[in-house]
Amino acid sequence: MDIQLIKQNLKTKWLGKTIHFEETTDSTNGWALQSLQKGARPGEVFLTHFQTKGHGRLKRTWESPKDKNILVSFIDSQTAQPEHTYQLTLVAGVAILEALENRIRGIKFELKWPNDILVNGKKLGGILCEKISSHPYAVIGFGLNVNVDKNDFSPEIKDVATSLLLETSKPQSREEIIAACFKSYERWRQIYDTKGLSPVIDAWNRYSAILGQKVTVTENGKSYEAIAKHLTKEGFLVVETGEQTITLISADVSLR
Repeated sequence: MDIQLIKQNLKTKWLGKTIHFEETTDSTNGWALQSLQKGARPGEVFLTHFQTKGHGRLKRTWESPKDKNILVSFIDSQTAQPEHTYQLTLVAGVAILEALENRIRGIKFELKWPNDILVNGKKLGGILCEKISSHPYAVIGFGLNVNVDKNDFSPEIKDVATSLLLETSKPQSREEIIAACFKSYERWRQIYDTKGLSPVIDAWNRYSAILGQKVTVTENGKSYEAIAKHLTKEGFLVVETGEQTITLISADVSLR
C-alpha cells in the first residue's frame, strides 16, 4: 500500500489528512476505537494490509488475505443526535457505491441492508460503524475485496464472495479507490448534515439489491421469509410476511 499515492489522489477537506498504517493489526476498527481514547480526531485514518481479528456486523469474522484488499477505518463526528449515529452506515454505503460506480463502468454495484456491498448477488465488501458510549466521535470501517482471485477465498465463501479483480478481469488501484471513497464520503456527510437522511435514503434505494425482493430474515435466533418493502425515514427496513408488516432495526437479511 502506497500511502503517498493515497495522499496524492486525495481531494478532501478533512478526511485522510492523517493516515496511520500498520502492516498487521487486530482490526482497523478496534485500532481506531483505542486511538479515540488516546485523543484521535475526526479525519484520522487507520489502514492495514492484514487483520488478525477482522470482524463485521454481529462480530462475524471478516476474511481477507494479506495486501490485496482495502481494510480501512476512519474517525468521524457522531450525528447531531447520537442515537442516530448508526445512520452513518447508510451514508458510507451510498458514498462508497458512488465512488466505485464513477470509477468502474459496466458493473452494477448494489447495497444490501444494512451494510453489505454486492455485485451480482455476491459480497464485495461491508461497512461497520461503531462508537464508544458518551464519546463525541464514531468509527466507520469498510472492507472491499479488490485484487483477490477466486483461489484466495476459502471454500466456505468462494461461491458467495467476489472482488473487483474477478468482476473486471484486471487489477485495481486500492490507493485511488480509497481516495475516491473518502471524497465521496465527505460529500455525502455534508448532504446528510444539511438535508438529513432523506436524500441518502433516496440514493440508497437506487442502489438497493433487496427492495421488492424475497428475503430471509434472521432475528433473535429465528428465521422467516418476507418481502423487503422500503426504508423508514430513520433508515430501518420494513418487510412484509403476508401476515404482518415488520420494521427491522438490527436483524440479518439475506436474499433468497
